[in-house]
Amino acid sequence: MDSAKIVTEFLDALEAVDGNTLAALLDEDAVYDDCHGHRIVGASAVRDALVERASALNERFADRVLLSSQAGDRIAVEATLRGTYERTLDGWSKAGGQPFSVSAGLFFEVDGAKIVRFTRFLDQQALAAELR
Repeated sequence: MDSAKIVTEFLDALEAVDGNTLAALLDEDAVYDDCHGHRIVGASAVRDALVERASALNERFADRVLLSSQAGDRIAVEATLRGTYERTLDGWSKAGGQPFSVSAGLFFEVDGAKIVRFTRFLDQQALAAELR
């Protein structure tokens, strides 16, 4: 499977909050750099962090545009992150069903058929304002 298909399957699994598929697509030593500057290492820890966030925010990656490096091992995704804040996350404002829509940049490194690195960028201030 090529890297773009792996990333698409990963994003689809994230939207479905499908932890089993996420884990299957992550390398054992996968690294996730979240939009708060935290680094999470290891497939299980990455999966757990992503499932917690996705289930609380009901995230959807709309208007996806995938760009690939010439070698095909790095994929960038420009998307509109949309969702509804349904369960309060630690350190975040109180959840109350607030809808949100912010631009996001997602960056992946794929080795073989596994994601070894995933980085998420978005405007945290814009998201926080929408969730107030």
